[in-house]
Amino acid sequence: MLLFVVWGYHSLYGSGVEPSSSAYERLPGRLRRAAPLRVAVNWTGLAGVLLVLQSLREKSDSPTVFLALMGTVTLGCVGASIKVFIRVHRLSASLDQHAAKVILELQKLRELPDDKRREQKFALEEAWDTLHRTLVNKIDTGLSVSGVFVLPSKTIGELHQQVHRAIRTAGTDDAAHRRAIARLRILRIACVGRTDTLA
Repeated sequence: MLLFVVWGYHSLYGSGVEPSSSAYERLPGRLRRAAPLRVAVNWTGLAGVLLVLQSLREKSDSPTVFLALMGTVTLGCVGASIKVFIRVHRLSASLDQHAAKVILELQKLRELPDDKRREQKFALEEAWDTLHRTLVNKIDTGLSVSGVFVLPSKTIGELHQQVHRAIRTAGTDDAAHRRAIARLRILRIACVGRTDTLA
């Protein structure tokens, strides 16, 4: 029962243990911990399942059926564990790629003449929307109710405002431009060593 409680608590409230303060500074740690912690918790739940199946197998007239079921469940958990690590690498690669794209588009917007900035603003909006869709994902799971966040919702909202202020001012507000670029670069730095475009 204890193993099931640990598995259930983390599955339903895994992101609750992650503090939302210093969100950018803690991002490398979240990316580093998310997959191993999720896999460890999944194996904790698996251990609980195997203990239950073992007790049923000992009381059953056909123990080989339970043995085969235990093997199948274990192999399924191995596959799920590999997928968690692949997900984190893909998410890191996407974060790095999309943040780099927004930085590039912001730099272009600043350097273009006034008559060409309108079209560039649309390109920048599109780049931001793509990055935003990546930021709202969970690192270790595709479930909205479970998993570790990339950034807290409040921090994503603040970044949204910073990027859109840079878009509205078309790069003429140096402070807004620098703040947005600095935050986006922190996202890229957090992904160093964890990206895998072939995952």
